[in-house]
Amino acid sequence: MLRTTLPVLWLLGCAGSGDPALAAAAPRAGEPPVAAPLAAALAAGVRVRDVQGAGHRSPRLAQPVADLAGVVTAVSPRGFWLQDPLPDADPATSEGVFVRLEPPRAGDVPLQPGDAVALDGRVAEFTPANRREQLPLTQVEAGAVRLLARGQPLPAAVPLGRTGRAPPATHVCDDAVDGDASAGPFDPSEDGLDFWESLEGMLVEVPQPVACGPTSSLDELWVLADLGAQAEPRTPRGGVALRPGDVNPERILLADALAAVPRADVGARLSSPGGAAVRGVVDYAFGNYRVLVTAPVQADGGATFETVRPAAGDELLVASFNVENLAPSSDAAKFSALGRLIARNLAAPDLLALEEVQDDSGPVDDGVTSAAETLRLLVAAIEQAGGPAYRALDLPPADGADGGQPGGNIRCAFLWREDRGLSLLGRPGDAPAGVQRVDGAARLSPSPAHVDPGNAAWRATRKPLAAQFAWRGRPLLAIANHWSSKGGDDPLFGWRQPPVQHSVPERVAQARSVRAFVDEALAAGADVLVLGDLNDFWFSEALATLTAGGALENLTDRLPVEQRYSYVWQGNSQQLDHVLASRDLAAACSEARPVHVNSEFAGQVSDHDPVIARLRLP
Repeated sequence: MLRTTLPVLWLLGCAGSGDPALAAAAPRAGEPPVAAPLAAALAAGVRVRDVQGAGHRSPRLAQPVADLAGVVTAVSPRGFWLQDPLPDADPATSEGVFVRLEPPRAGDVPLQPGDAVALDGRVAEFTPANRREQLPLTQVEAGAVRLLARGQPLPAAVPLGRTGRAPPATHVCDDAVDGDASAGPFDPSEDGLDFWESLEGMLVEVPQPVACGPTSSLDELWVLADLGAQAEPRTPRGGVALRPGDVNPERILLADALAAVPRADVGARLSSPGGAAVRGVVDYAFGNYRVLVTAPVQADGGATFETVRPAAGDELLVASFNVENLAPSSDAAKFSALGRLIARNLAAPDLLALEEVQDDSGPVDDGVTSAAETLRLLVAAIEQAGGPAYRALDLPPADGADGGQPGGNIRCAFLWREDRGLSLLGRPGDAPAGVQRVDGAARLSPSPAHVDPGNAAWRATRKPLAAQFAWRGRPLLAIANHWSSKGGDDPLFGWRQPPVQHSVPERVAQARSVRAFVDEALAAGADVLVLGDLNDFWFSEALATLTAGGALENLTDRLPVEQRYSYVWQGNSQQLDHVLASRDLAAACSEARPVHVNSEFAGQVSDHDPVIARLRLP
């Protein structure tokens, strides 16, 4: 049922003082009966499909419309969705549209789904003032609205999948003109943007939806129709993986503006009280088309947490873990959960690179930069969960110089345990990291130290942290990373196509900085690990910069494509967290993989999954 807390909308100019005539007009084959007043209005006035047109902008933009008629399918605080119950045969023209009706006016009659109405108004294209990257949303700004009949059957919902219209599975838009998707040819059968535009404002149903992302903090849930039959490559745990040239436009976003969306994990099967299909109206906001569900959705099943086998005696277990803005002000439950994940699910790695460690005052902008208390609390939580005693190191950034949450001063850090043979080769100093060959071995000095901190590539972002360790006497150099985020990139379903990834040059410059240092270390004979949240994909230019010429191997590239993910964003499983190794360490690697304990779950202590690598080093 629709949420009962929605504000009541009102109508002007009701037909007479009593109930309107409910006599039905003769429907065509397969169509529901239409009340005579509605049939007459449809025959006399402008049709919704004329307002929508075959494109992203209405051919009647800014023009008045008279006697626009249809059936109300859903109601929101700002207006209602109107759909023509007698569609034409052209799938490119939507039969639904949002009618903006605000503010409500005293004395008018409340409106509800199933009402047949006719209205006068003006056609508009809505784009939020602060979101110019969005496509326009066609709507009608209503003037007079006349009630024609009540209790009309709702138009049949369009199935999205094998039994109806399947979203394109590869292209969002491949025919934009000068980067503008709305200026190119309109092809709903080929382009995801055009497919969804052709359904804008209409009732649709998603048969047998399965969650390909967890429910977000905004109560949004990405799903695949038909249990994902049209999607590929499917992850083993129910999602769909991002790959070169394919951002999976077959993903469907369920949103809760009209009815509740459940908390669900990847792999959960969704249903409505009436059956396996979920219904709603197609809307566009925040850079995405979305289905606003019109009845509460239920979830069943979903993914489970993974675990790691403890390291054997001759194995060095290393990991990278973005702990998402961890500070003493974080909930105690977050520290406890992280402690359990590290001690139990990750089997207490010997070496752990951390990202997003905040200073001791968290997001309070007070000049504090030390993270000693943050790290102490995490080490204590690991011990309380049954893990070993870890040691910790970090280098505080200059206040406000490394980006992230304002005041938080996030940075990279290392935890390591010494009970199995790993030790820090510490050499204090304030200089940037440098590597020389001394007495036949590579020597990092200082250790720890920031890598190339004066490079403009690291302005206002996290500087890589290098430290040299010894595993039972064998030196190895580890570099913890947290590169610039994708914030500010164009949305996948915005007007500019292909989307401009404004952040890519930043990460490529950062990759070149790290690669230059790696080359220096390799020339000195070092074994090198590069770990962390690189904020880019395994097939990106930034990762290719690190691996060019075989200097480093991205260890998780050994996995099948559908298993390469440590992060789920808008229903796309994608890999942002990596462990790379120089030749000898890569040859010693017997296992490397993400450990899925966060990104697929609605209840998570971080938005990233950790990534582990197991090195057999006798």
